[in-house]
Amino acid sequence: MSNWDSKKYKVKEVYMGKEIIVDVNETWKNGNIDSAMISCPSYSSMIRSIGHRVGNYRPCEQGGVIGEIIRRLSVSDVHDAIMKEFLIAERSIASDKKQEHDNFENRRYFHVIVEYEDQEISVALMIKAGRKEAHIICPSTYMVSSVSMEDNKFRDKIIDEVEKSKKLIDNGYVFPKPSKMSKVKRKIKSLF
Repeated sequence: MSNWDSKKYKVKEVYMGKEIIVDVNETWKNGNIDSAMISCPSYSSMIRSIGHRVGNYRPCEQGGVIGEIIRRLSVSDVHDAIMKEFLIAERSIASDKKQEHDNFENRRYFHVIVEYEDQEISVALMIKAGRKEAHIICPSTYMVSSVSMEDNKFRDKIIDEVEKSKKLIDNGYVFPKPSKMSKVKRKIKSLF
């Protein structure tokens, strides 16, 4: 029997004073990513659906055609699709403000948000083009660290912090509301 799992989260960024939110819904089967739906409703009406690449089609006995998987979907493919949504949104914002887009050369702060038991778990990710590491900040677990961008290690660290935060919630912890967290975020941002 196969083991299906769904991972839903949002990735948020503020660019030129405008908030961009990308919704992500990943489907996993037996520990491997199977498909993903990515959308940014505020800046694109399209829902990007990605999955394994299928090819080598041949006729099947019941009629129609059948293909085989020639390239499996990877977590990096999902990250690329998320960044495409941010690129579309950022270019739209820059155009509206009659500015030129920086092609991700400047530092970016993304917030990965997971909803759990009516609370939001937020993990901040700070990246800069050309750097081989990302800074990760999780206010709910008081964690600040630098993690390699290679082999998606930053993603593993984010998942680890989300799981720790879920355990805190399961033990009765209630995270402070965003207004109180803003002081903590400003203090952490000043460290970088």
